[in-house]
Amino acid sequence: MTLLSYTASAALLADGNAAENFGRLIGLLLFPIIGIILLVIGLHDRSKSRRAQPPYQSPVPGYPLYPPYAGRFPPPGYPPAPPPRPTAGRGLIIGGSILIAISLVAVVIRATMAAGDSSAAENVPPPVKIGQCITGEAMASGAIGAHDITECTNAAGVFEVVSTGGRDAACPDGAKADTDFARWTNDDSTVCFIPNLLVDHCYATVQGHSARTDTLRSVLCTEKSAEFKVLQRYEMADYNLCPTGAHQRIWTVPPRTYCTGPPR
Repeated sequence: MTLLSYTASAALLADGNAAENFGRLIGLLLFPIIGIILLVIGLHDRSKSRRAQPPYQSPVPGYPLYPPYAGRFPPPGYPPAPPPRPTAGRGLIIGGSILIAISLVAVVIRATMAAGDSSAAENVPPPVKIGQCITGEAMASGAIGAHDITECTNAAGVFEVVSTGGRDAACPDGAKADTDFARWTNDDSTVCFIPNLLVDHCYATVQGHSARTDTLRSVLCTEKSAEFKVLQRYEMADYNLCPTGAHQRIWTVPPRTYCTGPPR
């Protein structure tokens, strides 16, 4: 498949923006780290307390702890009490253990929910309509959510929806795997996209998720990753629109022509 012929079966659910995901990651890491710290400090305090505890003496002055009586028992009425159990660090140990347990439960729940959401994404049509645009990251992830839809005037919205259909639907050029459109599929739906590239913006190709084919992202023209710059864009299909030396790419349904050149 080519850059603009992309088939993605749902494999990864991007269920939030970057800031939200970062916050969740910090939350997942913070609780176990604090729990481990509390547990280590508590164990250290308990060990220190045991080392500092004085040797146990008989509760009655003048009586040895274990006098040599015939039955090997202490005198009646004066049983030696067991040494007190150290309590230092108990609260830290309990608190740390609770935080670690909560973190493990949260990880299990999170993994279960993610697996369920990914499975559901394979059977649910993405919430996109013709004329809307999505990010290249959404295309590369293999799952498209409402948060992936952006304005087509936004440079990040590099793919525009041109058709939607069932699982085996073809793109506007009548093709499927060999189409000139970016084609996204899951177990229920097919969505076809045309590149939505803005004049005077530069773009780079990036590898899709799980070694799938490439997708697009907007980059600064000064970046080393920049591969081409959009010189002109026309909402018509005509091979005579681009200047000499420019590379052109044309779609007829819907009609669109891009003229591109080097990024610098």
